[in-house]
Amino acid sequence: MAVTFLCCVIYMIIMRILDSITGPKDVRSLLITRGITGFFGLFGVYLSLEHLSVTDARVLIFLTPLTTAVAGSILLKESYPTNQAVAGVRSFFFIFIVLWGRRPYVGHSPFRGGLTPAYQCAVYSVWFS
Repeated sequence: MAVTFLCCVIYMIIMRILDSITGPKDVRSLLITRGITGFFGLFGVYLSLEHLSVTDARVLIFLTPLTTAVAGSILLKESYPTNQAVAGVRSFFFIFIVLWGRRPYVGHSPFRGGLTPAYQCAVYSVWFS
């Protein structure tokens, strides 16, 4: 990251871009807000990985794009087509199933101790197709 930052700064100096480090004055407060919220977002991800099981943390991380799209639709009045909503809910549902590794159906497993990995792979490949 330091090399990327250094290359970007050198490029901005060579191209004589004004306000290259702090950004234009009219959007500087938005950039600061974005940096602070981005920091706390990543901090929350690392905190969840530290205090939750990996599967719980991954489900929360995969839930982020769906909740961002819904929040954008509600708060910013962005368009949110039905097919995108269905795709988001479907992908979250399958990620939930895969990460938890539990039975993909209601009822008891025909196998002692749950489904075998080969059977799970077959069921998931049919569901994802």
